[in-house]
Amino acid sequence: MFFRIFKFIYRKTFFKLYREFIKIFYCRKVNNQSITIISSNCLAGCIYSDLNKEFLSPTINTFFYAPCFINFCENLDYYLSLDLIETKFSKYTNDFYYPIGTLGDIEIHFLHYKTFDEARLKWNSRKEKIVKDNVRFIMTDRDGFNTDIANRFSLLEGKNNILFTANSYNLKNEVHCTFEKEVISSDFTSFRKYEKYINIVDWYNGK
Repeated sequence: MFFRIFKFIYRKTFFKLYREFIKIFYCRKVNNQSITIISSNCLAGCIYSDLNKEFLSPTINTFFYAPCFINFCENLDYYLSLDLIETKFSKYTNDFYYPIGTLGDIEIHFLHYKTFDEARLKWNSRKEKIVKDNVRFIMTDRDGFNTDIANRFSLLEGKNNILFTANSYNLKNEVHCTFEKEVISSDFTSFRKYEKYINIVDWYNGK
């Protein structure tokens, strides 16, 4: 309990100040291209924010369970054509306090939204901003992830997709995060742990 409180205070104070300095440094080096980042969790939002870029993805402040995310990525145009429908139930968990929407057979968990109406408004407005000729996918190996999903992710279109993993799958776009245990940790995103393994500015710039 004490450690969780300490982490929360640290993230809201010292870490937040540190990130402001990092953001200044990043913004001097990042290029002006427009990219849509489709991510399985809040990674897209963190990257856009740190690089001072417009949110060009509907997956901001959301997360997907892995089976739904890989289906979404493989059939992106189809799922984006569907209307987002509210649901009060999840096939994955009974323990949630946030809105959930469905697109056909997939669930989208709007973790950082207070109401479904707010979530739907943001989803619809941001999906209209997708840069269709410059889409990149980012996923982590948690929330129902398995080897089959890893292999399917490696087959997605695009050369700059990233799969962050705690275990090695020997795939072309895999970033093996050696300090993670079993699966990518829940604070991997909020504490920007991915920066230990990739240069996010170089990745955005396409290097």
